[in-house]
Amino acid sequence: MYRFLLVAMIFLAMGAAAAQETDDNLQVNSDLAVDAEYLDLDENIITTASVGDEVFEGVAVTNLGPGNATGVKVDITRSSQYPFEYLEHEVSWDSGANWIYNDPSYDPLTSRWTIGNLPVGAVYKLVVHQRATASGTAQFTATISGDQPDLNTTNNNDTATIMIKESQEVPAAGAGMVPMQETGAAAGLLVAGIGILGAGMVISRR
Repeated sequence: MYRFLLVAMIFLAMGAAAAQETDDNLQVNSDLAVDAEYLDLDENIITTASVGDEVFEGVAVTNLGPGNATGVKVDITRSSQYPFEYLEHEVSWDSGANWIYNDPSYDPLTSRWTIGNLPVGAVYKLVVHQRATASGTAQFTATISGDQPDLNTTNNNDTATIMIKESQEVPAAGAGMVPMQETGAAAGLLVAGIGILGAGMVISRR
């Protein structure tokens, strides 16, 4: 009798441990998603630009759950003979409310954005400032990864494509002409085109 009770208790303990292990495995899964877009100074997603234009690589990431993610990073790869020169970058850790210029989490030499922890529902954004230096077609791909298993890999990478055209000649400022001043906009305003649709569980284009 006592032996039977002991064996039963052992099986119950094993079942509880297996159930806890299953729950733990479900907890550590995280569905990471990334969106990549080319943006202009007016917050628009663009597919064309001209030589000399300032063009932005916009990257947005989120964690769709169910568990928080650690060791998260985004690697950016670009097409060969990429017709842009790097200017600067900025990062937002609060869905675009605030921006940090040249945040050290992004390394322009390796094109890696080291995020670290990405809680469920958080949205982080990266904007890389560039200037078009040559005509042609260009692409960049952003790929996200983390420490936890990701059962949905279809949203782990995204590619944006742009066509760079030759710029039209602009007459130089002569006598009696006032040169145009360069204008700029905080890139914090440039990422409206990168939106997160939580209900649809995807990062969508505007």
